[in-house]
Amino acid sequence: MSKFVTLILISQILFANVAFVKKMEGQGSLKREKRVFMLTVGMKLMDGDIIFTKEKSSVDIVFKDGRETFLGEKVIYIIKKKESDINSYRKDSN
Repeated sequence: MSKFVTLILISQILFANVAFVKKMEGQGSLKREKRVFMLTVGMKLMDGDIIFTKEKSSVDIVFKDGRETFLGEKVIYIIKKKESDINSYRKDSN
């Protein structure tokens, strides 16, 4: 029984990733649920993750379906599985 549960958990982790960070310059962060992480190249991204880019920073994201998204500086971007659900906006520079 425990092997079955382990297999289910591993498959959920593997299939939860919808994108990854291909390239980045400067600094960015990732908010997943209530935790915040420094963004790094190769980091796997999940549906609902929120990406923040800082001043003079950029991030190139590749989705499993082949889409590629470039984020410039001062952007907040919500990772979504489906292209129609994309939501991103530039921070107010005040």
